[in-house]
Amino acid sequence: MRNPMAALRLRVDALHTHLPAAADRTYTGVTAELDRPEPPLDDMLALAGAEHRAGELAVSDGADARCDAAEVALTQHQRWEPLARRAGARLTTEAGAPVAAACTDDELARITDILRDNALKHCRWRTCCPGSAEATPRPVAAH
Repeated sequence: MRNPMAALRLRVDALHTHLPAAADRTYTGVTAELDRPEPPLDDMLALAGAEHRAGELAVSDGADARCDAAEVALTQHQRWEPLARRAGARLTTEAGAPVAAACTDDELARITDILRDNALKHCRWRTCCPGSAEATPRPVAAH
């Protein structure tokens, strides 16, 4: 969608130089209508990117992949805290004992990157984007 919209915008802008002054109001209306779908297109592109990254994350290093989620949470907190502060948000991370996660530390870090990035971009109140690592035992189905 982005490429056809950009092509249409270029054509309309190129036509503007050939239009009489009486057509300025029409040109302004057309460009306003072209601007309207931009934010939803940006949102769809961001969602598609997140979905693509999530799909990449699903391809793990195998069934034996494990990491300490508490350690990853603390490392990610240190990386994101300066960005959050600049955005006017406050991050809190509570991680005590090690918490085993069924993925690699890189996969978990990328997942939390997406979550924190979205929280900082879209959090209305920008006061707190907490992160925590807790162990909750649950059965895992054998494949």
